[in-house]
Amino acid sequence: MRRFFRMLPLLFVSLSFMSCVDYVQSIGYKNGKYHLYYKITLSKMMFSLAEADPEDLFREIESDMSDLPPGAEYRRVDTDLEAGIELSAEIDPKTADEDDRKILPFSEGNRMYLPFLPGSTDDFSKNLSEMTESDDDMTSAMAKAMLSSAKCRILLSKKMLPAVGTVYFEGLGGQDCSLPVFDYGESFCIEIPFILLTEKGKYKFDRVVVSLP
Repeated sequence: MRRFFRMLPLLFVSLSFMSCVDYVQSIGYKNGKYHLYYKITLSKMMFSLAEADPEDLFREIESDMSDLPPGAEYRRVDTDLEAGIELSAEIDPKTADEDDRKILPFSEGNRMYLPFLPGSTDDFSKNLSEMTESDDDMTSAMAKAMLSSAKCRILLSKKMLPAVGTVYFEGLGGQDCSLPVFDYGESFCIEIPFILLTEKGKYKFDRVVVSLP
């Protein structure tokens, strides 16, 4: 299962190089299983500006989708305005598979840990950083502007956690990074600015920490 989700950061980076990508991650619990959902899309106008064909992206992704694990699904997002993918999976919290357990949320004391961008977050942060460190000042400024205006969103079902306190990335140097959270009715929405993910080596980006109030 983890091999299946390793595609997420790779796809995320490839789309980010073209322009701002929209990323949504949802975590829920129903009928005794965790329900994980990921949606990654990009405006078709951006594909056009980059002189790229969404069909090439789909072919590359689908070549790795021939052996999806049980309970996992892949779907194209192909509308008049955007192109991308949806990934979803249902996983038993009692699974003995160590790779499966690494992509599931877990609790310790008064904190819940939510895996974020399962896969190689170090490589992901490195590639995003390179976008904003161009020798061309104009290119670097444009990259920073695009990444500053885009956000990743994590939706956390209230069936899993009815109330939240602080939400943050753990700091590698002792100082954590607070993240905004909004009440979406049946879910909490955690927002993560893309530009934050360029700060490789400063925060632990592989998981989001949610503390109880």
